[in-house]
Amino acid sequence: MRQDNVEQKSLTIEEPCRHICIGSVDVTLLPRRPYDISYTPDKSVIGYAFEHQTGAHSFATDRRNDFYTRPNSLAYVPAKCDVYSSSDQGGEYLTIKIDKKLWDSNQYQERFNDVMSPNAIKAAQNIRSLMISNR
Repeated sequence: MRQDNVEQKSLTIEEPCRHICIGSVDVTLLPRRPYDISYTPDKSVIGYAFEHQTGAHSFATDRRNDFYTRPNSLAYVPAKCDVYSSSDQGGEYLTIKIDKKLWDSNQYQERFNDVMSPNAIKAAQNIRSLMISNR
């Protein structure tokens, strides 16, 4: 029996980015994939990591620091804060961008990350379920 030299290719199906806009609130569910991004958000951004991530990031500076984000952790970046972030693997991540009309951004000027909150875990899981089910 003759065997032909057949190249086999694997099929990779990537999860899409899911996005919904509700009034002046933008919600995006990002799938696990590598990223390397720099941006300055025009709105305050609440982020939620469903999975652990490692990489490098910087906020309002050019100095990059290594990071390890725990699963189910919360982050916040105020509007107009320069952001750089990169990860070789990424991780599923939810962002909620809130217009200053709905959010007193003057009250929340300090960025934070890797904060654990039972209320945030429940809310993020509910938002994720709704976005995945396309309801």
